[in-house]
Amino acid sequence: MKRLIKLIVFLAVLAVAAVAAIYELFPDSAAAKFIDPYCRDYYFVARGWTLALVDRCRGEKGEPEPEEAAAAEKPEPAAPSAKAPEKAKQAKKAEPTPSEPKPLSKRAVENSLMEGTEDKRIERLSLNEAKWLTRRRVSEHDLRGKAVIVCVWNSDNPESLRLLEGAQRIMDGFRGKPMVVFASHRGGDEEGAAKILAKADVDLPCCEGGGHPAEPRSVSKGPVYYLVDKAGKVRYFGRDDRTMTVRLVDIFSTP
Repeated sequence: MKRLIKLIVFLAVLAVAAVAAIYELFPDSAAAKFIDPYCRDYYFVARGWTLALVDRCRGEKGEPEPEEAAAAEKPEPAAPSAKAPEKAKQAKKAEPTPSEPKPLSKRAVENSLMEGTEDKRIERLSLNEAKWLTRRRVSEHDLRGKAVIVCVWNSDNPESLRLLEGAQRIMDGFRGKPMVVFASHRGGDEEGAAKILAKADVDLPCCEGGGHPAEPRSVSKGPVYYLVDKAGKVRYFGRDDRTMTVRLVDIFSTP
């Protein structure tokens, strides 16, 4: 009896591992499409719980982020010799430190391109809680250390189609860069959203009501893009994908 139970547990673990491998490594394969109707909801709920648990454990243990760990591994510069002239020390102190780009002011973000939007309140869920309208999805864990573009849209505004297609072009043009692009549906029914996604012919992960933790307060129903750099600062907020492309080039060209 014990051997039978062990065998059942082993086969169950093997099946779960196979499902995870298919979704993570081969999301567009025929196998993924076959198991999708049976495993999709269970797998991604479990994945969200796992990532949230990992984040909580990292926070409790105080483990450094990858960027902090890399900075900690850098050797500290050698202490200056006692024989070094005082003038050299003074010149080193007088060197100006490079200034970081200033984030958009809160007032500028609040007054940005949001005409036609009545509700200014945040209606955003965390990505781990949001309902996903596509097989492709992202979690808040995937956003760490990356530039993030969120295309907020709704199925009642015809301009949403243009924004979705623009987000797809940007995602294709910057493949390989440390960047995440996804769409967030904020208004209209799910059936109408599915029709627009099919009409736009995009491959973006799209969720219902999810966003970035640094989302501007005035983002509600959209349509609008907002770009957040890897430091969590809003670098663009508007509807022009060309302007956002310039901001992205600036982000990736800055060491």
